[in-house]
Amino acid sequence: MLDRRLVVVTGKGGVGKTTVAAAIATAAAESGRRVLACEVDATGALAAALGVGPVGYEPRRVGPRLDAMAMDTEASLREYLRRYLHVPAVGRLAPLAAIFDFVATAAPGVREILTIGKLAFEVRRGAYDLVVADTVATGHVVAQLAAPATIGELVPVGAIRDQAA
Repeated sequence: MLDRRLVVVTGKGGVGKTTVAAAIATAAAESGRRVLACEVDATGALAAALGVGPVGYEPRRVGPRLDAMAMDTEASLREYLRRYLHVPAVGRLAPLAAIFDFVATAAPGVREILTIGKLAFEVRRGAYDLVVADTVATGHVVAQLAAPATIGELVPVGAIRDQAA
């Protein structure tokens, strides 16, 4: 398993997903791999399991060869707008939050595509040998993994379509 670039830890709620994700991330880092542990639901449980304080959206060093981060869909949207659509940096503005909530409600899968997109970006950029995702319960992960196809059906052309593909 540790020869993978992305490991998604999922399962029913309360079965120890976070503990398993922390163990995989720690073992991989101890074996010499550069690891990013990513908490998808941002409750702080993964950071606690790693024995560190809260982490934010920007990856932070929490141990030798081990970084951790917590997903933040609004921060992910800002990063996406800046990186792929070349929209200048946008501060934490109430209008952006309101627009994001509107779009996320109107277009199914937006939150999910931002999560999957961030994980894919971290894998592709090559700063880490392994990205370990501590995810929500299995039923929610299925929706996240299906999000690119949903977006691809809704948006026939353009940068967003290309990212979903």
